Amino acid sequence: MLNKVKDGSEAHGKVHLSGEWGVIFGQPAILLGIDKKARARVYPTADKDVVIHATDFGITTQFEDVAQLRKLAVSIDDLWQIGHNSNDFSELAKKINGDKVAFLNYAVGKTLEQLDAETGVYCIFDSAIPVKNGLGSSAALAVSVVSAVSTAMGQDLPANEVNQIAHEVERASHFTPSGGDNACATFGSLYFKEKCFKKVPNLETNLQELALIYTGPRPSTREMVRKMRKEYDLSPSKFDKTFQEIGDIVESEMEAIARGDSQQILKDINRNQELLQEIDVSTPLIDKLHLGAKQLGGALKLSGAGGGGYAIAYHPNKDKQQEIVNLAERLGCSAEIIQIK
Repeated sequence: MLNKVKDGSEAHGKVHLSGEWGVIFGQPAILLGIDKKARARVYPTADKDVVIHATDFGITTQFEDVAQLRKLAVSIDDLWQIGHNSNDFSELAKKINGDKVAFLNYAVGKTLEQLDAETGVYCIFDSAIPVKNGLGSSAALAVSVVSAVSTAMGQDLPANEVNQIAHEVERASHFTPSGGDNACATFGSLYFKEKCFKKVPNLETNLQELALIYTGPRPSTREMVRKMRKEYDLSPSKFDKTFQEIGDIVESEMEAIARGDSQQILKDINRNQELLQEIDVSTPLIDKLHLGAKQLGGALKLSGAGGGGYAIAYHPNKDKQQEIVNLAERLGCSAEIIQIK
C-alpha cells in the first residue's frame, strides 16, 4: 500500500495468498500487502542535475542534466516497444539485466519524463524487501519513486496515475507484467484478474498475519515463466484444468475471508499448494514444510513463481503458527511472522 511519509513515499511488498500461475493464464489471484516496504525520499533542486542514492547498495549515480536521464528513460521505453512488437526483449534485457540500480535510475527518469520536468531532483531510496524472490520489490520501488518524484516536483499524482506509470516502469524489469504487483503496492491487498482489481472484504479482521518462510534461492521469475509457457504449449488442456481449479480456489478464499471461515482458508491454501506440486513448481523442501504445517493443523504453500524462494503459512491459532515457524527454522529456513497490509 502506498503511503506518504516525510519528504517522500513508501510502498509495501506482497505475497500471493493464492492464484500464482493461474493469473498469468487469465485466472484471478489474491495478493496480500506485507509489512516490508520500500521508501523513496525526493527533494527538488534549483539546478538541472539529478542525484540518485541507492542506500541498500551504497551506490550514488549523478546525471549532469535532467534531460540526460529523461533521454535514457525514453531509450528504454523504445527498446520495450521494439521487444513488444517483435516478441523479443533481448535488447531490453541487456540494458537492465536485473540491475536494480539501473532500474531505479530508469524509474526516476521515466517519472521525470512523464512530468516533463526541466529541473533536477535529489533522490534517496532504501528498501527492506528482499530482491528477486517474488515479494514485489521492483513494484514497490516503482510505486514509491513515481509518487515521491511527482510530489517533489509539485505535481502530486493521484494513486491511479501512480499505479499506471509504475506498471509501465515494471515493464523494463518483467517485460509483460500482469499489473498485480504494482496495484498491490499502490492500493494494498487485493483480488486481481486481468488488470482489474478489488479489495478483499473483511481482511483486516479475518486475516491479519501469516508466517513468511525463506526456503532458499530460486530461478528468476522470467526463467520460470518461460519454462511454464513452453510446458503449457505441449499440454494446454492439462494446465487449463489445473489453472481453472486454482481460480476456483481464489473465489472460495475470497468468500471464506469475508465470512471469517478459517477452516476453509486452511483447506484452500493447502489445495492450492497441492496443485502447484502437480505442475512441478514446488520443491522437496517446500513439500516437506507443507506436510509439517498440515500435521500441525495449519496450511502452507509457496508464494510466487516457485522453485524455491518464499513460502507462506497460516494457522488461526497464533501459538500453532509460531510452531510452524519453529519447524521451518529446524529445517534450515529463516522464518518470521508478518503483518498483512
